[in-house]
Amino acid sequence: MQALPATHLQDGAVEAAFASVLQAEQAAREAITAAHTEAATRAEAARADSRARAERARRHLAAVRAAFERRRDDELAGLAAQAEALNVDAPLTEADRAHVERAVLAVAAQLTGGAQ
Repeated sequence: MQALPATHLQDGAVEAAFASVLQAEQAAREAITAAHTEAATRAEAARADSRARAERARRHLAAVRAAFERRRDDELAGLAAQAEALNVDAPLTEADRAHVERAVLAVAAQLTGGAQ
């Protein structure tokens, strides 16, 4: 058997090195593609989570607003009922008229600087 020339051995080693580099390059491309895919998947998951949180916040604020409006309406209805109860068409008594007259004269005196 004849020994291969040294250059032939070197060529084989060089070809093996090239093949190894090409395999590594291919593996790197596949890893980059996988990383891009994973990044896109994670980004979409984050966007979906953000949309879900925003929707929960919107529903919560709507519930708070509705509760506030119900409470406001209840309080306004109570105030309206109180106002209606106070809105009595009862005739003034003589004592009431005298009291009002004294109050009007006192205010007039204060406004004009006159005596009471």
